[in-house]
Amino acid sequence: MLSEPADMARGLPNCGIVAAATFLNVPYPMIWNLYRIRYKMGPRWRGVTLASNYVDLLEACGVPAYRYETRREYGQKVNARNFAKKYARPGVTYMLFVGGHFLTIRDGWALDQHASAPIDFHPAARKLVRSFFVRKGQHGKPPRDLENSAMRYAAN
Repeated sequence: MLSEPADMARGLPNCGIVAAATFLNVPYPMIWNLYRIRYKMGPRWRGVTLASNYVDLLEACGVPAYRYETRREYGQKVNARNFAKKYARPGVTYMLFVGGHFLTIRDGWALDQHASAPIDFHPAARKLVRSFFVRKGQHGKPPRDLENSAMRYAAN
């Protein structure tokens, strides 16, 4: 079962911050403050984040991670429930980006800022996974876009 990060703020559009804090198993205010400072968010910022910033943010926390594009990796659309059942490895924590929303999954449980529940009953279970983040070495081969960029670099 996944538990909410310590001192989590409620009622904000902060799904990415909650997912990152859960993924890293650190207090919520740490990720909130790091994101605010690193990406120069102003005083009116309420927690909305960009998926493109998370590989950098996770590495700034000392956790090297990969971002996998789901359709590129599996050749088909996959919803959060099917991803958890077919592709997620036991004991590995994943941060999923599903239709403009972040959630964290591990061992059949999903958590976002609204709910922590088994993936079958989570409100985001039917959302399509656009991409997912995982620690390097925990999901198998590197993402295909890294292979392609390495081959392009070697050709030049």
